[in-house]
Amino acid sequence: MCKNKIRLDTFSEVTEFVDIVSQQKGEIILTDGNENFKVSARSMLGAMYALEWKDLYVVSDNDISASIMKFII
Repeated sequence: MCKNKIRLDTFSEVTEFVDIVSQQKGEIILTDGNENFKVSARSMLGAMYALEWKDLYVVSDNDISASIMKFII
């Protein structure tokens, strides 16, 4: 399991992020810092909803950090 803090600010960043993670294998979710809220990282609507969270993390079965490096903070 791999967890990275990320930042998504614009619709174009969300679109690019979802496109990238949709090509990856395994389960990939977006979650807040406390893991109270979880949505599929492959869901455009879920990723847009996640923009409202104070902290945003991507949790994946596999290490996808190289693919999403530009979003990791």
